[in-house]
Parts: sequence; structure tokens; C-alpha cells
Amino acid sequence: MSPPPPAPSPSPSPARAAQDLTVLTVSPGALIACGVFVALLTVNSFGSLSALAFLAFLGLILLRDPAGAAAGALDHWWILLIPAWCVLSTLWSDHPAQTLRHAVQLGITFVAAVALAAQVPPRKFLHGLWCALMVAAVASATVGHVRENGDWTGIFGSKNAFSQPMSVLVIASWAMILDRGEAAAWRVLSVAGFVLGSVLLYLASSAGGALATAVGLCAASLFHLLRPLTGAARIVACVAALLLAAAAATLAVAHREALLTLFLEATGKDVTLTGRTDLWAIALEQIRAAPLTGTGFNAFWVIGNPIAESLWAAFRVEAGAGFNFHNTWLSNAVEIGLPGVALQALAFGAALVLTAGWALADRSAAAVFLAATMIRQALLSLVEVVAYAQFEVLSVLTVAALVYGLRAARRRRSLRRAGAPQPGRRAGRALFRSVRRAAP
Repeated sequence: MSPPPPAPSPSPSPARAAQDLTVLTVSPGALIACGVFVALLTVNSFGSLSALAFLAFLGLILLRDPAGAAAGALDHWWILLIPAWCVLSTLWSDHPAQTLRHAVQLGITFVAAVALAAQVPPRKFLHGLWCALMVAAVASATVGHVRENGDWTGIFGSKNAFSQPMSVLVIASWAMILDRGEAAAWRVLSVAGFVLGSVLLYLASSAGGALATAVGLCAASLFHLLRPLTGAARIVACVAALLLAAAAATLAVAHREALLTLFLEATGKDVTLTGRTDLWAIALEQIRAAPLTGTGFNAFWVIGNPIAESLWAAFRVEAGAGFNFHNTWLSNAVEIGLPGVALQALAFGAALVLTAGWALADRSAAAVFLAATMIRQALLSLVEVVAYAQFEVLSVLTVAALVYGLRAARRRRSLRRAGAPQPGRRAGRALFRSVRRAAP
């Protein structure tokens, strides 16, 4: 049985409330979250040292509240089915030793994400993540790498790996800027984060990352604009937004050739989206060869696999270096089969829906950020791999979004059962009664 939501804390005095809105405060939870994310963001630079730092911060999370960590893991046990399936794939993996090692690392990553979300309040989680992203951004701007063609890779291994955390930094900063409940100091710092993240995202020259970021910013702004509306008005606004999106999609399909040409000219890509369509075709062939099992978790891109080696050579990537099929669901299905991807899609979709519901009900910076980020993740998953990988920031963020979304949904359900006022529902019933009275 899920533990009851914590009782609301007493309201602070007016003087304390004013201080909270002007003074920059950092809690132990935010510091631990920052440490976790800094370790993950620097894995490419420091390798095993960063992994050890991540494990050390995981130990701090568990020691901080062992009972709470255990309760969180038991309460969200079904999320751990994803790494469990990856461990199970060791039985049929083409490279069982590598699969088992990486699957255990994925399990540790999931446990860290669940424990972090279970123990750190959402706002402090956001503050810790933002600080870690700023560390990565400043390091990338000062000592990062630049390719010969001018594309920035920062402290990461590729421009896409660089663009993803910068994209998250931009969305996190924007969500904090919009939230008047944030301390003024945090909002001022967020302006700097938004500017720096935007510049670095531009320098990364990642068209997909820029487009997904723009969609995430629009989503965050939409959640913010819905803030003053009643429940009924929000429903009307959401329906109108969906209708506009459907109309835009219809127009895009009708003029897809012209739009594709315009997109390719603007981004400098070819009709294969820089080889992505070729990769997708090969991924589909691999899935058809082993639809239920796949090759085993992290058992495709290994030296000795002739298909992987031919792709490394074709795309001029160093053999053994990180590479993927540039589509989350195809890449993962190649390795863990369709059943494993179904588990991932269920968790991913639940996180997307739950965080969106949370943002509509709460609209705090943390809620808006996680909802907008999941929308960004959903869009970018079609052209990049955004989940689920071991010792990786976006994977931790995706799992944490699911845990926070579940907790928020349970809290709202508890309030309804307790008979708490539901202004949105009252407004909806009032609107319905008005329509009935006006009807002939």
C-alpha cells in the first residue's frame, strides 16, 4: 500500500515568506541532487572517477533516510522491471558479460533516481539539477572541445550529447523564470542560465535539439498561461490547443514535401537526415530478426559485431565508440526486444501524462519543468536516444519525473477523498448548469 502523502507544513510568517522569495537558499537535498548530476554529466571527461562519485552520492541518499529509500523502492517496484528485464536479457545476450555489467549499472541508476525523487522535494531537485547543468555549461564554455567544422561538443563526446543537457538547462531556467513563487535570486540566476544555455545550444548546431527545446519552451509557457484560468477554462484552452495542433499537423502532412525541403535547407541536412533513415532501416531489420529478445542489453554496439563495425566505418566513427540508431524505441528494441521496449514505453508514457496533469494542477516551476521536459523527450526520442541508459542524466530525469508525477497524482486523489475544495470542478459544474439553463 502506498504511504499517505505528508501533511502540509504550516504556513510561514509574512516576514519569512518575503525572505524566502529574496534569499538564495540551498538545502542538503539540493546539494545531493547537484552532486549526483555533476557526477553523471562528467562521466565522459573523468570516466570511472565520475561513476565512483555517483555511487558515493547514491550512498549518501540511502544513508540519509534508509527507511524512506526502502519504502520508495517498494512503492515503485514496478519501475524496476525495466532494468530487471535488461538483466534477464543476459540469458540470451550475444555478449552476456557486458550485458550483465551494464544492466546492473542501469539498475543502480534507476534505484538512485527513485530514491532521489522519493526523498528530495521537487523544487530542491530542480535547484540541484540546475546547478549541475550550470557547472557543465560553464565548463563547456571555458575548457570544452570544438570540432574542426566549428560544432561545439563541450565536455561531452558529441554535439548531440552536448546539446541535450544544454536543452534541459534552457527549459529549467525558463520554468524558474516564469514561477513567481521562486526566490528572486534564483530567478535572476535563471536568466543567466537561459542565456548561456541558449548560446551553447546554438553552438552545438543540433537542429533536433533546438526544435525540441523550442517545443518544450512553448509547452512551459502554455502551462504558465493556464495558471489564472479555472478548471473549465483550462479544459477549453487545452481543447483549443489540441485542435490547433491537429490543424497544424494536417497542414504539415498536406505540404510535407515543401516543408521537408525548407527544413533540409535551413539545417543543412540531406534527405536521409544525416543518415538517420538508413540507420532506421537497418534497425528494423535487426528487430525483425529477433523481435522478442533482441541481441541483449548493450550487446549490439560491440567490437566483433560485423554489422556494428560496418556502421562505424560508414559513419566514420571510431570502432567501439558510442553510437546508436538515433531513435530511442528502435535502438532499444534492437537490444531488448519488443517486450522490453513495451515496458519502457509504458513508464515513459505514464511520466508524460502524469507530469502534464501535475503541471496543470500545480504549475510550480518543478511541475512545469518536468512536464515540458517530458514533452521535449517525447519529440526528441524520434531522432535521438533519450532513455534508458546507465549513468545518464536524461534517464535519471525521466525516472524521477515518473515518481514525482505519481506522488502528485496520489496527493490530488487524497485531497479529493478528504473532501478538499476543488475550484476547477465547481467551475466546470457551474458552466455546465449555465449551458443547460441557456439551452432551449
